[in-house]
Amino acid sequence: MSPIVGNIIIIALLAVVIFFAARAAYRELKKEVSGQGCSGCAGGSCSSCASAPKNIDKKKLREVQKWQKEYEKDHRN
Repeated sequence: MSPIVGNIIIIALLAVVIFFAARAAYRELKKEVSGQGCSGCAGGSCSSCASAPKNIDKKKLREVQKWQKEYEKDHRN
């Protein structure tokens, strides 16, 4: 097998790996931007996230929810 064919095969395999990695990164970024990822958690609504705290202070949670409602009310167009 000539070196050119070997190089083409390696480049094709790398392109496939890079494609799937980029697709996974794009999907994760899209989730985060749309608020479905853990960074979009507000008020403890993201309990299924691995990074979500397990012990949420109820008083603090109510304060955050109240602040969030006020913020949304004040910033509507």
